[in-house]
Amino acid sequence: MTDTTTKSEVDFAAIQLAQSAWSNTPVARRVQIISRFRVLLADNAASLAAKTCQNRDRDPTEVVIAEALPLAEGCRFLEKNSKKILNPVRLSAFTRPRWLVGLSGRITREPHGIILILAPFNYPLFLPGIQALQALTAGNAVIVKPGTGGGDVMLEMAKLLADAGLPEHLFNVTGDSVESGVAALAGDIDKVVLTGSAATGTGVLAALSKRAIPATVELSGNDATIVLADANIELVADAVAYGLRLNSSQTCIAPRRVIVTGREDGPVLSAILARINDIQPVQIPNAVAERVQKLVETAKHAGANVLAGSADPARFTPFLLSNVPADSDILKADIFAPVVSVTHASNDVDAINQVNASPYGLGAAIFGDPKKAHTIAAQLDTGFVTINDMIVPTADPRAPFGGRKGSGFGVTRGAEGLLAMTRPKTIFLRKGKFHPHLNPIKSSDLEAYSNLLIAMHSRGFTQRIKAFMNAVRGLSSHIKPKR
Repeated sequence: MTDTTTKSEVDFAAIQLAQSAWSNTPVARRVQIISRFRVLLADNAASLAAKTCQNRDRDPTEVVIAEALPLAEGCRFLEKNSKKILNPVRLSAFTRPRWLVGLSGRITREPHGIILILAPFNYPLFLPGIQALQALTAGNAVIVKPGTGGGDVMLEMAKLLADAGLPEHLFNVTGDSVESGVAALAGDIDKVVLTGSAATGTGVLAALSKRAIPATVELSGNDATIVLADANIELVADAVAYGLRLNSSQTCIAPRRVIVTGREDGPVLSAILARINDIQPVQIPNAVAERVQKLVETAKHAGANVLAGSADPARFTPFLLSNVPADSDILKADIFAPVVSVTHASNDVDAINQVNASPYGLGAAIFGDPKKAHTIAAQLDTGFVTINDMIVPTADPRAPFGGRKGSGFGVTRGAEGLLAMTRPKTIFLRKGKFHPHLNPIKSSDLEAYSNLLIAMHSRGFTQRIKAFMNAVRGLSSHIKPKR
């Protein structure tokens, strides 16, 4: 464990030395530490939840459910699957191009080195936690720059990892200030994993581009919920209310738009409104509340109906808007507060177009017939789609998580997320004496290689056999004799 919260610089030399040794540690050994951490996580969940809540008005039970539990499941996924995912892959001789005679190869996975995790404030344990564990399992060292107020829980995680046997300097925690993030970005890092706003992502990517440092970025969302004609309205209302209630709706994949198609809006609005009235007021940052108030007022002046909501930062209650014009900013904004707008779609195509019109493409939800929902899901430009549920399925550790368009690129979690913490290296071996490409081109080679191309890719069987024989005769002169 390294606590750098009181230091101006991270000891990159020590981290690099530790990472070099760690990368040579067998995956099975790395996973043993992850397994021991999982047990310690379970035993200390209440303490971790308390540290997560000390800087925010949040229910510790929610933290255990929404952060500690999925983090533990993420550990188990790594324990069971990492070795297979990270094992070298041999390129089969049966699928080898025929003209590459004698060639064999294998693809290995190597860690990037030092991965900087720029964490958000809203899920200070789960999001940086699972990213760090995947990075460590892949053989990297990690520097976590916590979101505002998230330093204590990350330091507690660092202590548990040390207790589980993680060598020193592999898991490092900086301060949670912007200055700490800027300093870490300027350091000798090899990859960045960022979870944050689209504006933050743009700035970070601009800084990284100067050194061609790769990044995985999960940015803002403006998720839509499509309600089909046969959807269970009560289930829809419960799901939307859950999304508005969870973590004070400060969740990137919370519902911000409800698109009703194939039925009247009225019953859906009434059901959601009934649930909203039972949601307790929450505290929202002043800047966020002011932005929401402006968006709501602008939509209202354009003809939207405001059915519920108050933007008082100290007692913010969920906003529900209906009849929102299609060009309203509130339908395109990345809002981090309990706000949802209901619109109507004339048909399924219109609903799909409304979803895809957003500059963001993190996730979406569809309620109704699963068969029809799957057809619609395939046409949505989002990183994931949940059918007849909301948010919770994305915690499945088997599934990659990431967005499109303004919501970022790359994924974390799942096999794909683990592989993203590595770089592929392909190693080729050529056997035999057939190396025609090493010889100077001869006048007869054009005919020989043209026949080879016909033999391998033309449709006529007789033509292919004839071309093959001609190619063999033409290229045989490139076979070097025994010495």
